[in-house]
Amino acid sequence: MFHHFPFAVAALVAAFASAADPVYPIASGATNRNHVVVVNVGGALPDGAFAQAVERAASVIAVNVWTSSIPSSVVSDLISGATDVKALFGDKAKVAVFVERREKGPTSLHCPAHWGMVDMRGLGRDGPGAETLAMRQAKTVLKGIAYACGGGTTTEKVCTMNARSLNLAEMDKTLLVLSPMSYFPMLEALRAIGGPGILTPERYIEAE
Repeated sequence: MFHHFPFAVAALVAAFASAADPVYPIASGATNRNHVVVVNVGGALPDGAFAQAVERAASVIAVNVWTSSIPSSVVSDLISGATDVKALFGDKAKVAVFVERREKGPTSLHCPAHWGMVDMRGLGRDGPGAETLAMRQAKTVLKGIAYACGGGTTTEKVCTMNARSLNLAEMDKTLLVLSPMSYFPMLEALRAIGGPGILTPERYIEAE
């Protein structure tokens, strides 16, 4: 498990380059390096819970991960092709992972090497304790990052990406970790998508 990572939470601010070209800013330091941006869509999670979930997920991968927030309506434009990740978050944002909370629809949707979506609804339906809920949210974010960035499911029982972890009971049996079968293909895909600069150098060396 790795521990140090570049992480910052952007303020909920929307700046528009033009009426047809919205840009949702991330923390200023992120623009210097290629990165994956995790996006809180329409306040799907409270700011503190969102920050904690992304921080925990990012702590176990050797990837530059940053955050932003957008209104719910923007995601449909992305899925329909009316806009793209770079138009929303800048040239350095190579992959976006959208964290949503919808009343219905898929709980996971991905266009690998471009964007992914995970839905937070239902994670608290059995009344879990605060830490159990927080870990479910972090695992869901980690799944979103992995799927969007080229990772896949595994049969490793403790891996967050375990193929059986689609229900809460099985999710709770996993740890917040990626097995080599998910982790290293994801890193190689990210290096192809964003070059070596999208990875956290000292931790990528350690991972190898």
